[in-house]
Amino acid sequence: MKKELSKLKILVTRDIPELGLNLLRQKGCELNVQTSDNPFSEEEFKIASQWADVVLSSSKEKITENYLNANPQLLMLSQYSAGYDNVDVEACNKRKLPIGHTPQAMNRATSDIAFGLMVATARNFFFMHKKLERGEISGFKPRANLGQEMYGKTLGIFGLGAIGFEMARKCKMAYDMNIIYCNRSQNEKANAELDATLVSFDDLLASSDVISVHSNLSEQTHQIFNAEAFSKMKSSCIFINTSRGKVHDEKALIEALQNGEIWGAGLDVSDPEPMKTDNPLLNMSNVCVLPHIGSATVEARDEMARLSAENIIQYFEKGKMIHCVNPEVQIKEKVYQPKKELQDLLISNGFFVVSSENEIEKGKIWLKLSKHQQKTIFLDSYQINVFKSHVMEDSKSEVGESELRCLLLFFKLKSHDFKEICPSGRFNFDKAKKRILDIENELRELKRMNHLKPRQNKLQRILDNYSSILKTRKLA
Repeated sequence: MKKELSKLKILVTRDIPELGLNLLRQKGCELNVQTSDNPFSEEEFKIASQWADVVLSSSKEKITENYLNANPQLLMLSQYSAGYDNVDVEACNKRKLPIGHTPQAMNRATSDIAFGLMVATARNFFFMHKKLERGEISGFKPRANLGQEMYGKTLGIFGLGAIGFEMARKCKMAYDMNIIYCNRSQNEKANAELDATLVSFDDLLASSDVISVHSNLSEQTHQIFNAEAFSKMKSSCIFINTSRGKVHDEKALIEALQNGEIWGAGLDVSDPEPMKTDNPLLNMSNVCVLPHIGSATVEARDEMARLSAENIIQYFEKGKMIHCVNPEVQIKEKVYQPKKELQDLLISNGFFVVSSENEIEKGKIWLKLSKHQQKTIFLDSYQINVFKSHVMEDSKSEVGESELRCLLLFFKLKSHDFKEICPSGRFNFDKAKKRILDIENELRELKRMNHLKPRQNKLQRILDNYSSILKTRKLA
């Protein structure tokens, strides 16, 4: 059962940017933010979470069956990350525990790292910097320290999602590279905008000059780049991984690099993280390694904070997150329709009224302009109350033919005009007719005196709308 947003207790396991924290504070949430540089141990995390209704965590905290058993009170999880391989999704599904995450937030930032690692590896940036530091650069040697150019080469993307698309777009624009990709399905946008081609995994390995990994970590992708995969690549191929370290077999990668099976590797991820200082990859001339900084820009981290907070806010206000790993367990928000006896009448008069409870509370209904076009009408608080008490399918008011006429008037007129006819908000057609007679008399008198032109216009508008309703075919 959901709680009110303002009463939520939220454990934030990392010191995320204030942008996200302030969004939650403004909603009245009580926060416990772990600001220490020392992350929770597994046991500390489990115990600290018992205070909370919601946990906003990073991809480093493990959400296991054991953790969930110790925290049955949790109402949702919000990940400060795009990936969610740290979460036992199946265990969450059994508990109907929704999981938010932050895809899209780091598309540009992470693709920048992938692109940078490609260039840095192709031109030996990191190794040349080390040689310079050690004083090992002496004189011009035409055949020394040679790299390779990327112009017109073939880029193979493994996992062409949003980040992979950004990487492919950069490579296409900068170097006019040919784009191929291995995916579960066609990426129509990439096909159309980048002239990209879907290929098999083996074709990706055999045809690519650069392979850039952007897939999620799953049972299917775990160490998919193994010794066999590296052996099928071109000897001039550059391997880039900015997704998860476990997507490649590190031992097999080291051997492939040492044996010259591939040209080089650019890594922003490793297994484990951080990479140990004695790892041979750190001292190879054809390898560039970064400490998983794909999303490490002010803009990306702010957006991750915003999205992880908004996932919480949207779920508790609307029942639906912006980005949910397991949307099938989200609480379904009830959709309200007009009473059956009203639907035909409304549709025949151009109204398509199907709204969620949250939309109605915000005064939002839909006006159908044509078969393929509609617009939103916003109601004020007075109109919302009328709508809820008379129109909703679960409202208890009886609606007869006279009420239907007034109902249409209610939709046709602005709220303050409607109050002129039904000041109590109740649909009494006889009283409405009497009020119309009063309006006609008032208008006649104002015209005779040539007085209060704006008032005359308002009253005439009411009468015109009312007359059009009386002429409605279904009510004639």
